[in-house]
Amino acid sequence: MEKAGLVRRGTVPGDSRGVTATLTDKGRRTLEEAAPGHVTLVRDLLIDVLTPTQLTDLADGLTSPRCSSPSARVVTR
Repeated sequence: MEKAGLVRRGTVPGDSRGVTATLTDKGRRTLEEAAPGHVTLVRDLLIDVLTPTQLTDLADGLTSPRCSSPSARVVTR
């Protein structure tokens, strides 16, 4: 992705092991173009075939780890 100009690699201040990936303008445009088809495919193949109970269980399973992780962080512009 870096070679394609979609992301830019960076360092993490104070952590020589860490690496950041920053979406470039080209990467953002590519993501915006791909997103509608991706969302449709995920809905068709996963979401729409689940029962209401399964959807609730899925949401519960995805929410708990995300909220409890101290290192989870998303940086936006």
